[in-house]
Amino acid sequence: MPGIADTLNPFEILDDAVCENSWSRILAVLFKSSAGHGLEMRPVRTWLSLVGDSRFRELAKKAVASSVECEWGTMELRRLDILLKLLDDRGRDLGVVGIENKVWSVEQDNQLKDYQTALCDQFHGIPKILL
Repeated sequence: MPGIADTLNPFEILDDAVCENSWSRILAVLFKSSAGHGLEMRPVRTWLSLVGDSRFRELAKKAVASSVECEWGTMELRRLDILLKLLDDRGRDLGVVGIENKVWSVEQDNQLKDYQTALCDQFHGIPKILL
């Protein structure tokens, strides 16, 4: 018989009560390995194992830490909801994940294209993905 921890989904409970920016901040806390949750890299690795491609699944396994920035600004004056960096043991970028959190909103003209261009311009020679 499953326990409450197996069936309780806090994201489902909060879905109608939490706005897009708040969801981004919740995800940012989970994805920051040094946050006080004690989960270290587990949320990032689990999430990328479900949504990332094989290259990023492997990068997530190699990363020893992650950093997160909410509302990462581009040269086009756009704001990417979350910028997640996978870091090596010296704090260097192994890979970059741009996350556009679409909750109850539609894509603006060229929005994802602009984010992709900004990631490519800012992170030369570093694997990147936009999700």
